[in-house]
Amino acid sequence: MPFFLFEKQEKRVPGSGVNYKVCHRILAEDCLRSARAMAAAALAYMVILFVLTGSTHVSAGGGGGGAKIVTIETLADVDFGDWEDAGSITSDSSSYCITARDGNKKKDFKVSMSNAGSSSSTFDLYDLGGSGESIAIGFEAFLVKNGVTYQVTLSPGALNSQKGKEPCDNITLRTNIAGSALTAATPGDYKGTFTLFAQIHNSSSHNDEEDFDVEVSVVAATQVQISGLSTIVFETDPTSSGELTADETFCIHSTVGDYSISTQSSVTSNGSFALQSVVGSEKLPIDVFFADNVTGASLQNAETGDVTGSGDSVSPNCSGVDNSMVRIVIADTDIRASTSGDYAATLTLTVTPQ
Repeated sequence: MPFFLFEKQEKRVPGSGVNYKVCHRILAEDCLRSARAMAAAALAYMVILFVLTGSTHVSAGGGGGGAKIVTIETLADVDFGDWEDAGSITSDSSSYCITARDGNKKKDFKVSMSNAGSSSSTFDLYDLGGSGESIAIGFEAFLVKNGVTYQVTLSPGALNSQKGKEPCDNITLRTNIAGSALTAATPGDYKGTFTLFAQIHNSSSHNDEEDFDVEVSVVAATQVQISGLSTIVFETDPTSSGELTADETFCIHSTVGDYSISTQSSVTSNGSFALQSVVGSEKLPIDVFFADNVTGASLQNAETGDVTGSGDSVSPNCSGVDNSMVRIVIADTDIRASTSGDYAATLTLTVTPQ
């Protein structure tokens, strides 16, 4: 059933001198439809107005006959990619523009940097694997004012005293990560979000800020190391008999655990390892064996090819406890057939991670 609204209107009949009332009926739903259309138009206007204002900070008044405005150009993310024990890393971003104006008058601006959403006293990247580990990083800004570039080190949340000014481009950001911080980090993906803040000099209420990300992946570098080897000295007794044997224990570190090891001698005789007289050309054959333990169990012949073992995967110096051994053997018959004197050679052990 339709509803009606009534509008009263006075009407004067010519010549009668009498006023009387006439009621006009108007469908209520027509009025409501008109009201809804007006509301929709107002809503559309408000939405458009919001989009146009954006995030730039603007306020009325001030010198120059216009509004104060501060705008930071959108900043690019910094991705260092994979890091594999390659020392410190540094990245200079492209130059950006910071606009600071009071009406049509260009104004000085200051900047600061902070961890987005955090009041930390250091700039940090955090392990995305959830370990809670972090890598400290640093930022520098290069601000341009009147054609002169000023280099400043940024501290979390601290407004820098140096000022920049248009024309653009008037700021460059540098991101630094020390090699020591990366070396100490557990392998994984690290990321941090940071906020660059800019304000008109002496006007903290007129400002803008932009977020950007910094990422790096710390890759476990495969490393091996031999330590603890020293010179092996045989002392012979002409009254004794039998072969001579000398053992030398040492440390092998491999970040992946398993390794292969090859052995070369500076002196050979008929294709075999040997010692050579220090005053002549006479040679004394030797046999070389290797074990990935210090007891001599499961000896492997080091002359016939690469041998294998498993080293300490954590400590480069095996926590001070040797885990490998090389054994040198000189046969009794070769000793008795040789001329008295001093014999020497150099053995080279090369370890390769497996």
